[in-house]
Amino acid sequence: MAWAAPLQTGASGPVSIQYFPVGPIYEYRWKLLELALAHSAAKETNDPVRLVPYAEDITQNRGMQLLQSGAIDVIALGTNAEREARMLPIKIDILRGIVGFRVLVIRAADQGRIARMDAKALREQLTYGLNSQWADLPVMQANGFTVETSSSHENLFGMLAASRFDAFPRGLNEADRELSERKQSYPQLAVEQSKALFFLFRCISGFAKTTRHWPNA
Repeated sequence: MAWAAPLQTGASGPVSIQYFPVGPIYEYRWKLLELALAHSAAKETNDPVRLVPYAEDITQNRGMQLLQSGAIDVIALGTNAEREARMLPIKIDILRGIVGFRVLVIRAADQGRIARMDAKALREQLTYGLNSQWADLPVMQANGFTVETSSSHENLFGMLAASRFDAFPRGLNEADRELSERKQSYPQLAVEQSKALFFLFRCISGFAKTTRHWPNA
């Protein structure tokens, strides 16, 4: 892996690295980093590297603050220039662009209505739901989409079910899994079958500038 650079441990013994975000849809990101760090550590030291999830339920903005303070060692999030300036970014797209392909989670009763819409109607007649702290929010807004926000990922499913907005754009790697996990709570939600959005969107890892446990550039 090109980004499996030597690890600076700063001390002998096991190395624990606190990471954020945490949850089922993020598991791949951390398995990939675990593999890369194990590869780096094996070259430089016999000390094991252990990834530890950050225990508290926090927002992305709070996660970035804790990364800057050193309370969190590494994040893996959708990126933009402002975020990259606040961390030591590893500028390789972990998900190879797949999260930029967005299917729409909707109320199943709206399948027919949305299927009849063209691109102009999708932009002008629908309201979309997004987390207020996600890096894709300004992308959607800059392209003329009307967006309703919440700082809670989970709340967005309830807001959609309650008709606070019409569609929740989710990555190809996210939608089915999220709906399956919430089938009992939101049986009225489904993936729209005929429409999708696409925009360039990178997801990268970034280490805290203050941590001793980061790959050399």
